[in-house]
Amino acid sequence: MTDRNNLLLYELDDAFRKMIRKFVGERDKVLIHGEVSLPMIVVLGKLLRDGPQKAGELAAETDFSSGATTQLCNRLVQGGYIYRTRPEDDRRTVLLHITEKGRAFMKWLHEQEDHDRFSLFDGFEEAELRDLLAYCGRIVDNMRPFFDSLHGLTERLDGQEGPR
Repeated sequence: MTDRNNLLLYELDDAFRKMIRKFVGERDKVLIHGEVSLPMIVVLGKLLRDGPQKAGELAAETDFSSGATTQLCNRLVQGGYIYRTRPEDDRRTVLLHITEKGRAFMKWLHEQEDHDRFSLFDGFEEAELRDLLAYCGRIVDNMRPFFDSLHGLTERLDGQEGPR
Protein backbone atom coordinates (compact mmCIF):
# COMPACT_ATOMS: atom_id res chain seq x y z
CA MET A 1 0.00 0.00 0.00
CA THR A 2 1.33 3.40 -0.92
CA ASP A 3 1.91 6.17 1.61
CA ARG A 4 -0.83 8.18 -0.10
CA ASN A 5 -3.37 5.35 0.37
CA ASN A 6 -2.18 4.86 3.94
CA LEU A 7 -2.80 8.55 4.67
CA LEU A 8 -6.26 8.30 3.12
CA LEU A 9 -7.08 5.29 5.33
CA TYR A 10 -6.01 7.21 8.46
CA GLU A 11 -8.21 10.15 7.42
CA LEU A 12 -11.13 7.83 6.67
CA ASP A 13 -10.67 6.02 9.99
CA ASP A 14 -10.75 9.35 11.85
CA ALA A 15 -13.76 10.63 9.88
CA PHE A 16 -15.69 7.39 10.41
CA ARG A 17 -15.10 7.38 14.18
CA LYS A 18 -15.98 11.09 14.43
CA MET A 19 -19.20 10.50 12.48
CA ILE A 20 -20.24 7.62 14.75
CA ARG A 21 -19.36 9.47 17.99
CA LYS A 22 -21.21 12.59 16.86
CA PHE A 23 -24.27 10.62 15.75
CA VAL A 24 -24.48 8.62 19.00
CA GLY A 25 -23.77 11.69 21.14
CA GLU A 26 -26.46 13.75 19.43
CA ARG A 27 -28.91 10.82 19.31
CA ASP A 28 -28.59 10.31 23.05
CA LYS A 29 -29.43 13.97 23.76
CA VAL A 30 -32.88 13.65 22.15
CA LEU A 31 -35.68 13.08 24.68
CA ILE A 32 -39.30 13.37 23.63
CA HIS A 33 -41.61 14.49 26.45
CA GLY A 34 -38.50 14.47 28.62
CA GLU A 35 -38.45 10.68 28.88
CA VAL A 36 -38.46 8.83 25.54
CA SER A 37 -35.10 8.52 23.79
CA LEU A 38 -34.52 7.51 20.19
CA PRO A 39 -33.27 4.02 21.18
CA MET A 40 -36.47 3.61 23.22
CA ILE A 41 -38.45 4.47 20.09
CA VAL A 42 -36.60 1.70 18.24
CA VAL A 43 -37.70 -0.78 20.95
CA LEU A 44 -41.29 0.49 20.90
CA GLY A 45 -41.40 0.29 17.11
CA LYS A 46 -40.16 -3.30 17.15
CA LEU A 47 -42.76 -4.35 19.73
CA LEU A 48 -45.47 -2.50 17.82
CA ARG A 49 -44.60 -4.19 14.52
CA ASP A 50 -43.73 -7.68 15.73
CA GLY A 51 -45.67 -8.13 18.96
CA PRO A 52 -44.39 -9.47 22.31
CA GLN A 53 -40.72 -10.41 22.43
CA LYS A 54 -38.11 -11.77 24.80
CA ALA A 55 -35.48 -9.19 25.76
CA GLY A 56 -32.73 -11.28 24.15
CA GLU A 57 -34.59 -11.42 20.84
CA LEU A 58 -35.21 -7.70 21.04
CA ALA A 59 -31.52 -7.03 21.72
CA ALA A 60 -30.43 -9.17 18.77
CA GLU A 61 -32.90 -7.60 16.37
CA THR A 62 -32.25 -3.98 17.39
CA ASP A 63 -28.45 -4.34 17.61
CA PHE A 64 -28.39 -3.05 21.20
CA SER A 65 -26.41 -4.95 23.82
CA SER A 66 -28.40 -7.05 26.26
CA GLY A 67 -27.48 -4.62 29.06
CA ALA A 68 -28.60 -1.60 27.03
CA THR A 69 -31.83 -3.38 26.09
CA THR A 70 -32.55 -4.18 29.73
CA GLN A 71 -31.92 -0.55 30.72
CA LEU A 72 -34.12 0.77 27.90
CA CYS A 73 -36.91 -1.67 28.79
CA ASN A 74 -36.72 -0.78 32.48
CA ARG A 75 -37.19 2.88 31.60
CA LEU A 76 -40.05 2.04 29.24
CA VAL A 77 -41.76 -0.04 31.97
CA GLN A 78 -41.33 2.80 34.48
CA GLY A 79 -42.87 5.22 31.97
CA GLY A 80 -45.82 2.89 31.31
CA TYR A 81 -44.94 2.34 27.63
CA ILE A 82 -44.33 -1.42 27.91
CA TYR A 83 -44.95 -4.19 30.43
CA ARG A 84 -43.52 -7.63 31.18
CA THR A 85 -45.31 -10.98 31.48
CA ARG A 86 -44.30 -14.55 32.19
CA PRO A 87 -46.08 -17.23 30.17
CA GLU A 88 -47.81 -19.87 32.33
CA ASP A 89 -46.08 -22.70 30.44
CA ASP A 90 -42.55 -21.31 31.01
CA ARG A 91 -42.12 -19.13 34.09
CA ARG A 92 -38.44 -18.55 33.25
CA THR A 93 -39.34 -16.60 30.11
CA VAL A 94 -40.18 -12.92 30.25
CA LEU A 95 -42.06 -11.34 27.37
CA LEU A 96 -42.17 -7.61 26.68
CA HIS A 97 -45.42 -6.07 25.42
CA ILE A 98 -46.28 -2.56 24.27
CA THR A 99 -49.03 -0.84 26.30
CA GLU A 100 -51.85 1.34 25.02
CA LYS A 101 -49.80 4.34 26.17
CA GLY A 102 -46.89 3.05 24.06
CA ARG A 103 -49.16 2.52 21.04
CA ALA A 104 -50.67 6.00 21.44
CA PHE A 105 -47.20 7.54 21.73
CA MET A 106 -46.00 5.79 18.55
CA LYS A 107 -49.16 6.82 16.67
CA TRP A 108 -48.73 10.42 17.84
CA LEU A 109 -45.03 10.37 16.88
CA HIS A 110 -45.83 8.99 13.43
CA GLU A 111 -48.31 11.83 12.87
CA GLN A 112 -45.71 14.53 13.57
CA GLU A 113 -44.40 16.09 10.39
CA ASP A 114 -41.75 18.48 11.71
CA HIS A 115 -38.87 16.01 11.49
CA ASP A 116 -37.48 14.43 8.37
CA ARG A 117 -35.68 11.33 9.57
CA PHE A 118 -33.94 11.02 6.22
CA SER A 119 -32.43 14.53 6.20
CA LEU A 120 -28.99 13.06 6.96
CA PHE A 121 -29.00 11.96 3.34
CA ASP A 122 -30.00 15.30 1.81
CA GLY A 123 -28.00 16.22 -1.26
CA PHE A 124 -27.16 12.64 -2.22
CA GLU A 125 -28.18 11.38 -5.65
CA GLU A 126 -29.94 8.00 -5.86
CA ALA A 127 -26.79 6.32 -7.20
CA GLU A 128 -24.78 7.77 -4.29
CA LEU A 129 -27.35 6.46 -1.81
CA ARG A 130 -27.12 2.99 -3.37
CA ASP A 131 -23.32 3.16 -3.18
CA LEU A 132 -23.48 4.34 0.43
CA LEU A 133 -25.80 1.47 1.30
CA ALA A 134 -23.40 -1.00 -0.31
CA TYR A 135 -20.43 0.57 1.50
CA CYS A 136 -22.22 0.37 4.85
CA GLY A 137 -22.94 -3.31 4.21
CA ARG A 138 -19.30 -3.97 3.41
CA ILE A 139 -18.17 -2.15 6.57
CA VAL A 140 -20.60 -4.23 8.67
CA ASP A 141 -19.27 -7.40 7.00
CA ASN A 142 -15.71 -6.29 7.85
CA MET A 143 -16.53 -5.66 11.51
CA ARG A 144 -16.27 -9.30 12.64
CA PRO A 145 -12.73 -9.83 11.28
CA PHE A 146 -11.75 -6.32 12.48
CA PHE A 147 -12.84 -7.00 16.07
CA ASP A 148 -11.56 -10.60 16.01
CA SER A 149 -8.16 -9.16 15.09
CA LEU A 150 -8.36 -6.61 17.92
CA HIS A 151 -9.35 -9.30 20.42
CA GLY A 152 -6.39 -11.40 19.24
CA LEU A 153 -4.09 -8.43 19.69
CA THR A 154 -5.34 -7.73 23.22
CA GLU A 155 -4.87 -11.38 24.17
CA ARG A 156 -1.28 -11.30 22.88
CA LEU A 157 -0.58 -7.99 24.64
CA ASP A 158 -2.08 -9.18 27.93
CA GLY A 159 0.76 -11.69 28.22
CA GLN A 160 3.43 -9.03 27.68
CA GLU A 161 4.87 -6.49 30.03
CA GLY A 162 3.60 -2.98 29.23
CA PRO A 163 5.66 0.12 28.56
CA ARG A 164 7.31 1.85 31.47
